[in-house]
Amino acid sequence: MNYPISYPLAKFFSALGAKLIIRIDFIHDKEADVFVATSRDIQGLVIEAASYAELQNEIKETIATLAELNNDKNSIHTDVLLTDHIIIA
Repeated sequence: MNYPISYPLAKFFSALGAKLIIRIDFIHDKEADVFVATSRDIQGLVIEAASYAELQNEIKETIATLAELNNDKNSIHTDVLLTDHIIIA
């Protein structure tokens, strides 16, 4: 079972074994030629990297640390699976 971390009762469902979904928004800054990731779900998540692959690696390393710093003790043991949903506007 998957459950968005921003929904009510996320910690409850996490304790029952549900995987929490974190929304991360990506943009490519053409002027600086970098990829930037931000999230409303994880306070403090703002990452910049030269490539998309590098950005994904940084996200995996950062999410568990930020969850722990934000006092979300249920997220200390975190496995990160990134899926792409590309929207062109």
